[in-house]
Amino acid sequence: MDATRQPKVLDREDSKLMDSDAPLITPQDPTIRRSPSSESTNLAERNAYPSTFGLWWREGLASLVTLAMMGAVVGTILPHQDKPLPEWPYWISINTVVLIYFIILKAVMACVLSKGLG
Repeated sequence: MDATRQPKVLDREDSKLMDSDAPLITPQDPTIRRSPSSESTNLAERNAYPSTFGLWWREGLASLVTLAMMGAVVGTILPHQDKPLPEWPYWISINTVVLIYFIILKAVMACVLSKGLG
């Protein structure tokens, strides 16, 4: 076959190709190489419904961090209830620690709520 002449695909409705002297290739020809996009389409069809864990693992982890932060707040405040403020080093008070817990709690809850609303 001549390198300058490309084989043409046979179209059943196009009769002009039948008159051409170029070699014809039918769409069912096994020598036709399939494009990678058709293989990725098949892969996408197989993975059309990913597992629930694959979709929601970040939100589950964020929910566990939220519960841990709430437990940390209770665990920090409860032992010091009805007692004078303890003397902690570096001028850190219970209020500072609780504020840090709540900052983390708000950030993680915002991630979960934005995923749920969006």
